[in-house]
Amino acid sequence: MAVRDEVAAPGPTTRTPAASAAAAGAAVGSSAWAWLPVLVAVLVFLAARQSLIDDAYITLSYARTLAEHGEWGLVPGIPSNTQTSPLNVLLVAALALPTGSALVAAGVVWTASAVAVGGFTAAIARAQRWSAAWAGPVAGVSFAASPLMASTIGLDTAPAVALVIALAWAVTNRGPVAAGVVGGLLVLCRPDLALFALIGWACCGRRSWLAALVTIAVALPWHVLSWLLLGSAIPDTFFIKTGATDGWFHLYLWANAPAMYWRFWPVETVAVVPLAAVGVVVAAGWALRGGARTRLVAVLAGGPVAYWVALWLLSTPGSHWYFGTILVPLSVLAVLGAAAVTRLWPRLVVSALVLAMAVVLAWRPAPWAEAPFMPNWGTAPQYEAAAADLPDGLVVNSPGEIGALSWACDTRCTLVDEFSDQGRAQVFIDRRVAESGPWTRRLLELNFTHRERVAPLQPAWKLSFRADPGSPEGVWPVPTTWRGEQYLVLDPVPPPTP
Repeated sequence: MAVRDEVAAPGPTTRTPAASAAAAGAAVGSSAWAWLPVLVAVLVFLAARQSLIDDAYITLSYARTLAEHGEWGLVPGIPSNTQTSPLNVLLVAALALPTGSALVAAGVVWTASAVAVGGFTAAIARAQRWSAAWAGPVAGVSFAASPLMASTIGLDTAPAVALVIALAWAVTNRGPVAAGVVGGLLVLCRPDLALFALIGWACCGRRSWLAALVTIAVALPWHVLSWLLLGSAIPDTFFIKTGATDGWFHLYLWANAPAMYWRFWPVETVAVVPLAAVGVVVAAGWALRGGARTRLVAVLAGGPVAYWVALWLLSTPGSHWYFGTILVPLSVLAVLGAAAVTRLWPRLVVSALVLAMAVVLAWRPAPWAEAPFMPNWGTAPQYEAAAADLPDGLVVNSPGEIGALSWACDTRCTLVDEFSDQGRAQVFIDRRVAESGPWTRRLLELNFTHRERVAPLQPAWKLSFRADPGSPEGVWPVPTTWRGEQYLVLDPVPPPTP
């Protein structure tokens, strides 16, 4: 490593009694602070456990279906391939077996992710002779106390962020095999995270081929199984969520998503952005330094930038969970930047920004009624109340959000939309194939070689949102910060016109 990559350190000297006492105190302090990410993560989960966003319940439903029925699908008995993160579902399902609850299992994954962020950050700092005792706990708390990350509990964002930090550790300390393993896990966590894996390969220099081979060896088996058994090597959500042109997806695509967050959640947005902005400053100062610092910038800043551009090009909806994979790595880079210098004030600034995020969360009455960022039409308790009133055995069209309703129904009633019914997802797939050029169309047709076309389910009932409930069979008020006053209503589906 170049000398300029090291923190300026004195040569060998005889340690004075005062210095020895200070070192001993620092060691005690480091062990005392190391538990903070666990404590904060557990407290945040306890506050948030009744207010997870709707998409989190899609993951929980998949995990419960796998753990209890051995099936891959949102609804037991109805196969589907709309789970973007097989790794997250497998983790939650595996932990649901000993804990007896997919929700508790999701809390374990969330807490473990906070610990991993802090642990890998400390390992990076330790290898560079930076202040690991400070960097690890602060990075872990910056993850767990982030209003953005707290709004993604149950989703794949938490393990994804932990894996990105692990990738930064691998490329600076462990080499191509470790980078390849982490890259493969990133692809399994979410296919679009392959961008980070590619950057990890590039950081391995002449041995990038080895990192690539290991990544493929880790990720390929699942995608082959998905291709053969589920009918597509990539989840159907890719075709459902990219290029959307209706609803709020059309109003807030990736390019103008920041305007949405500033409009509806200004306090939370102001809380999470400054620390990431410090990371951008660190990246600008380290980009050309060479050695480990340049590799850290490549993963923790270059990865988020490439990811942002890719989602913009795909016209992806501006869902907040995607921003976690962008802002948190930059925030960790800010922590590392402060840990790399001997001056105190950068650490005070970073610590103050982390504390500000924690204050925003602590200010919310617990248990939370809504997640800090909650772009859903209804809350989980509202959907659970509606599901409890649905008759046993009822099959009903979802109102556009299916996660919490399906989770609450379990096997008692069945919610149907493109996320639970392959027949309805087929509409989005056919549209994408029809709009593709000849080469892309051939690739897509190859991808769907083993897909069995099924007719969409046709429920006799539907749930929908209305400003005026009218006189339907069932009605439930579902006011939210995002949508204001509204009602969820149950109506019969009109018979098809001849």
